[in-house]
Amino acid sequence: MCSVLLLKNSSYFDVKSGCFNNNFDILIENDRIKSIKDNKIEFQNQNIDKIIDCTDKYILPGLFECHTHLIMLTKQGDEKLHQVLEQFVKSGITQIRDLGGPLNLIKKISDQAIKNNFSYPDIFFSGPLLEKSPVFWKVINDNFPDFSIGIDTIDDVSNILKELKSAGASVVKTFGKFDLPIYKFLCEKAGISGLRVTHDTGKPTIFHSIPVDSAIDAGVDCFEHVKALWSPSLKPEFKEKYDDLINRQSDADKVNDYIELVLSKGFESIDEEKLDFIIDKIIDNDVYICPTLHISKLYADKYYKDQDCSENEKENLRKKFQLYQDIYLHFTDKMAGKKVKILVGQDGFTPEYTINEMMLLKEAGLSNAEIIKGSTFYPSEWLGITDKYGSISENKIANIIILNSNPLSSIANIKDIYKVIKNGKIVN
Repeated sequence: MCSVLLLKNSSYFDVKSGCFNNNFDILIENDRIKSIKDNKIEFQNQNIDKIIDCTDKYILPGLFECHTHLIMLTKQGDEKLHQVLEQFVKSGITQIRDLGGPLNLIKKISDQAIKNNFSYPDIFFSGPLLEKSPVFWKVINDNFPDFSIGIDTIDDVSNILKELKSAGASVVKTFGKFDLPIYKFLCEKAGISGLRVTHDTGKPTIFHSIPVDSAIDAGVDCFEHVKALWSPSLKPEFKEKYDDLINRQSDADKVNDYIELVLSKGFESIDEEKLDFIIDKIIDNDVYICPTLHISKLYADKYYKDQDCSENEKENLRKKFQLYQDIYLHFTDKMAGKKVKILVGQDGFTPEYTINEMMLLKEAGLSNAEIIKGSTFYPSEWLGITDKYGSISENKIANIIILNSNPLSSIANIKDIYKVIKNGKIVN
């Protein structure tokens, strides 16, 4: 049975201009935006089931959350998973880019989302983290087998890409260390398979075997965590030691001593001209960045309190984490000034944290319009799905948020929700 919904007297966000187009009527038929017309033009011969008066309201495309790990919810039971997925949609987050988890678990969650497509977000997932053996996240693998998988040969690459494609993955998530020839082969074959590659340069903060510049040269066009900009922006005296350790594949103790030295210097370790150079390379290659400022803010605000150490040591940890956060805000501010395409992602699984990430991006220098684009158009553009998502346009999937207040006046207004429409149906 055909369902027809009319959003009358609408002001909708234009992802190209970054402004609202005013006084339009939006006709939704089933799960698609059928037509957008000036509100002075009547829809002829149209049986409309419901009209929503959107006078003084503000309409956005449904939001993307660009960096989750939904499989962490599975330890809390099916009911908790159900509640959180529904809450994402009620918060206006109608699409999720999930970036790490055992393939069988995230596929199961994705299949549930497809069955519950009016109340769950649409999920675009990567499956496991891929890196050279031995994997970094052994501890997580104990609880979630195959959260992270070793990729050491060309055959490993071919096998995992075939498995990801067969399971319905949209993304390949690479993490940490790789042999560069294997990495280049993975990026090339992923592209041929229609899978997008995003790279997390890995732990620790400052020492990466495939840094941003090398990954871009290999064909990567998206990075997770703004900390990735630190290593290619090091001052010469630190970069020389860095290259020596990489080339000699030095033992962990030497690497850790070096990392502590660099981190202790904070801003003094950063060459601003090199930072500008790497950001320019990001722009020239049309690369996207998902800063995940929320997770580093969480460390700065709370993590140090949970450590088993003296109050003096906790205070030193707090200062260290706050310094990192200040550096990450600085990196993001630089990217914002140069118009890098920045994605909104929290590195967690809690709906409210997506809004927290938006607030931090505002603090870091992004305009409200760019934050909205980073949670609507840019992720759909990167995924190659702008024919269905990312804007209020004819023939797009009708995932829509109607707000009471203008988000261009304050990004916090994105929480002031009047109604959410998911696949053409009113959620709340």
